[in-house]
Amino acid sequence: MNALRCLTESSVKTWLVVILASVLTATTVWAQEPSQNEAKGDKDKVVREVYDNWIEIGTEQYKRGFYSAAETSFLRAKDYEDILLTRKGKTSTKICRKPIKRRSKGKAR
Repeated sequence: MNALRCLTESSVKTWLVVILASVLTATTVWAQEPSQNEAKGDKDKVVREVYDNWIEIGTEQYKRGFYSAAETSFLRAKDYEDILLTRKGKTSTKICRKPIKRRSKGKAR
């Protein structure tokens, strides 16, 4: 009887250790996996940074007189703007901060 009791106690202890290890492993894996909302937020942040970079590049190109290159940069920024608006569920396409005025071709700086 005593041997059976010892065997039962060791089995219970073994199962408790196995269950505890399983719970700890599952918790660790779950904690390391980013949620979908966090991943979407990171993607939105990257898309916004790329959008801002294209706006800056286009603005600088426009200031230097490279109008067709600036137009291309602004169109690329518009593509990223559309991605942002689609993710947010908006239909408007106006994010630009300020309008850029075209210089007349007769004036040069």
